Amino acid sequence: MLFDYFLREFEQQIGFSYGTFSYDGQGVKTATEVVSENSTTYQTRSSYLTQVELFLNQLVNAILEVASVGQFFSDGKPRWTGNVADVVVYTF
Repeated sequence: MLFDYFLREFEQQIGFSYGTFSYDGQGVKTATEVVSENSTTYQTRSSYLTQVELFLNQLVNAILEVASVGQFFSDGKPRWTGNVADVVVYTF
């Protein structure tokens, strides 16, 4: 099927294990195959979470840095005063 082909391509390109979205029609898999495929998907997911967490932490820090500089605002007053290092950012 053409649709299945595109699903397999999508799986490969985003780093998920084969069969995450597609079906190969070969039936039952061994426990070793399932563990191996789940490991690949889990590693990809973990990598994505790490990247998103880093991005969000940097974004929050940048917003607070900008908000603490009064020159960026028409009234010259900062919108936030505090120490950026003291801000606790959520960890996934």
